[in-house]
Amino acid sequence: MSEVENDGERLVAALTTAGFTVVGQRTGLYARLAWPGRDGRDGTLVVPVGVEYADYRESLAEVMGELEYAARRGEAARKALNLFDGEAS
Repeated sequence: MSEVENDGERLVAALTTAGFTVVGQRTGLYARLAWPGRDGRDGTLVVPVGVEYADYRESLAEVMGELEYAARRGEAARKALNLFDGEAS
């Protein structure tokens, strides 16, 4: 298996370690993960895990972009809560 093929699988492993839950999958093709604390009814991440997945690279890049966006939102939310609580940022 090449490094490219492992990227999706490595991302799924990282996500599940971080608290995401696999709520569906097609073995060797993709995994569908719910955000931590969610059941998947309000949105999931579909992570390609095999190069046979249509537009594998583009789909993986989209998932990474969505995670980066979520991280920025989380940082902004944390800063707002800290400011609200009177803590220095």
